[in-house]
Amino acid sequence: MKLERIASLSLGLLVATTSLAAQAEPKKTQEPASTPKEAAVKTEQSTQLAFNVNGLTKDNLAKVKESLQTLMSQTFVCEPCHVEQAMAGKCPACKADLTAKKKAVFQTVTPSAEDSSVKVILDPSAMIRLSEIESALAKNSVKIDETKLPIAGKAQLVFKGATADMVPAIEKALKDAKLFDEVKVTHDAATGEVRAMVRAAMPPTRAKVATTLETAGVKAPLSDVIWGPMPKAMG
Repeated sequence: MKLERIASLSLGLLVATTSLAAQAEPKKTQEPASTPKEAAVKTEQSTQLAFNVNGLTKDNLAKVKESLQTLMSQTFVCEPCHVEQAMAGKCPACKADLTAKKKAVFQTVTPSAEDSSVKVILDPSAMIRLSEIESALAKNSVKIDETKLPIAGKAQLVFKGATADMVPAIEKALKDAKLFDEVKVTHDAATGEVRAMVRAAMPPTRAKVATTLETAGVKAPLSDVIWGPMPKAMG
């Protein structure tokens, strides 16, 4: 009887000791999963453009949509790392040279004959000029209403033929008018253009910007608008 009691006490003591040892052992911290190369590359946010047009009908609706869907842009990619950007250069992940590739400018195109409008969502890696959109629409006798064309998202205002000495006047006029939350004006000697990088939470129309600059005495007219990733020197 005594032997059975001693054995029972010994077994209980062994179980308690094992339980305490298990509780005292520090828990292993779970290692975070390794980040894939493509996750290290920041993805630009898509820009949605919406504008009113003249000449859009049910008869040419399909052709207008097709003309915008077939607009292509050159991007540069690294297929193994799933990296894609608008500018040529090296892959930020593996440092290999990026390869040129053609792709559609817009992710979606939604024309509406009922309210005479066109809505598009720009591919984050693509760059498009307003003049290219206008040319595509003109193939089917459709024209953008500039009085209702908002300069949405992060954009570049292009002043073709403007000289470097006009940069201060253009920047002052845009900042004084408070049309944009961000304004940065530079001269591109390679293209002979002055470009204003702008962004606004409440985007003004192209017509409003043009009138503001004209009233301020800026001699160079607003010739184009560019949407898409900015060159590194400007962005």
